[in-house]
Amino acid sequence: MAQVFSNDMVAHVWAQQNQQSGRSNNGNFYFEGRTLYSYGGHFPVGIFAAPGGPVFMNADSYSVSTSKHQSYARRAVSHVSPQFYMPSLNDIADAISRAGRNGGLIPADARDIHAPRVTRYLESNWREIGAESEGAAWLLRAIGSRAQWPAMRARLESKADRLAERNAARLKASQAAEGRELAKRPWPEMRDSAWEQAGSYGQRELRDWIRDIRAARLATPKAHKRVRSALWERETGLRSILATAEGMADRHGNPGDGLKARGIVAKLRRFRDGRIGNVPGYEGPDGPDKRQAALDLPTGAGWRKLADLLRDGLALGVSIPPATREAAERLRREADAIATEREGAEAQRREIAEARRRTLATLATFNAERRRLRHADERDATRREKLAALDSILARVPDARPWGTERGFELRPDLAERAARIATAAESLVVSSGWRDRVADERHAAEREHAERMAAERAERERIAALSPDERRELWEAGNLDRQHVRDVETVSGPLLRAMGAEIDGCTVKGGTLETSQGATVPLRHAFRVFQFVAACRAEGKTWTPGAWGPRHIRVGHFSLDRVETSGSFVAGCHSIRWAEIARLAERLGVAGCLVPAREAAAELAGEAA
Repeated sequence: MAQVFSNDMVAHVWAQQNQQSGRSNNGNFYFEGRTLYSYGGHFPVGIFAAPGGPVFMNADSYSVSTSKHQSYARRAVSHVSPQFYMPSLNDIADAISRAGRNGGLIPADARDIHAPRVTRYLESNWREIGAESEGAAWLLRAIGSRAQWPAMRARLESKADRLAERNAARLKASQAAEGRELAKRPWPEMRDSAWEQAGSYGQRELRDWIRDIRAARLATPKAHKRVRSALWERETGLRSILATAEGMADRHGNPGDGLKARGIVAKLRRFRDGRIGNVPGYEGPDGPDKRQAALDLPTGAGWRKLADLLRDGLALGVSIPPATREAAERLRREADAIATEREGAEAQRREIAEARRRTLATLATFNAERRRLRHADERDATRREKLAALDSILARVPDARPWGTERGFELRPDLAERAARIATAAESLVVSSGWRDRVADERHAAEREHAERMAAERAERERIAALSPDERRELWEAGNLDRQHVRDVETVSGPLLRAMGAEIDGCTVKGGTLETSQGATVPLRHAFRVFQFVAACRAEGKTWTPGAWGPRHIRVGHFSLDRVETSGSFVAGCHSIRWAEIARLAERLGVAGCLVPAREAAAELAGEAA
């Protein structure tokens, strides 16, 4: 029995539930028993609780390719009823399998394990599972629960509402606590922060702050009049700043130079007052001592912050008194000089440490790549592989010379010399590897081939798009076109049929494969005998279903016939084949005259079912 199929056929064979396992060509889409998987056991696409149904389908999505697998599965089980679409199917896969093998009820000896799991699953996913879900009701019956899912879901919803109310109360208490802290905060400090926030696009940060203060005020009990009054004063003050900022911004909300200048002045005030955030090594409160600690940092970070603020302010196109501008420029130059001196010393320390780390790492990588190149020579690798190894080595050369030179020899002569040796060794490889230039032609040829292939594929897509539906159908039937290009034809005519590798002797079909436009394949010999039986039903005006009359069951490949209509159309699994397609295929194969006398075919099919 075949085990490897196309992706479509994997889903079809699984849906028939007459084979224990099967997989796609690359193994990414497969089934084991009643469960169909995509890319591993972590994502079951579908699970049959029983061979004829119900079938549980995964309502989650995972990736583009898994979504395609799910589409194949949905199509393959379109004839199965009922179908339950459930989220997080992996959480209950074992419970479904256990219950399915025991007539829909988890065995008593395993119920203590699975009942809590199913209950937790329903409690965790109730929002995604509707009140009318038959799948949830099936799971409750499977664990022996007398609970009704609509009532259980209503209780879970009520519980969630109560939790939301408690969370709202906690939020209100938190906002009230935040309001008490805001009421204590000095207004000048809040004013400076407001002007800084007003410099954001559309003054969004300031608007959000006002919204938070208003929420804190409304959350504060009315009995706390002093706090509510203080919050109201701050809220109205911030709204006044917002109104001024809106007037200074353009119509799109972008802050102009005047608004930016106010923000910089606010930041300078904060720096002057020592309200400057974290200062390494300082653990005291805000104030002059904190400002001095920032200015004393050996990295020059405090002076650089001051210099940058002054530079940004002086660069704005706003009116500044000459004396003020001169004093600010003088302070900026002084701050920049001190910061530059300290940054230089700090940069030198960092440079030495980083250069040492980088050089040692490059030495290790360079040696590893050199061994790779030597190994490529030993195993007679292709020129392209050798070129990749050499390019990887050469890519390390710039990293191996961290300062490029005199500065490197001045700071760390030993490391600079080692880096120079790396560069020399790499350059010698280039000289000694004469094949490097020769493989350039190979690379250019590969690039040309790729461009030509892309152009050919584009031209083929355009050619197919210009074909009529009948032309595309004929090309598909001849095996010269992929089935994705006949989807529109299929919606009108139903699943299309074609024979591949047909071997026919008169009215006897000896070999070949029948393929549908939905991706299913069956032996052509089986299909032809079924067509003869269908033709007999059509000629006699009879409808056939399993066990009604004639053969009790009719198999065709991995599929079973579900119904034959008096018109000659029939249903097999997810396929509803129309008589016109059968007749069209018979004409192409030259066996149209062999369809009507089908008594022998019916007898053979009946014997096969037995």
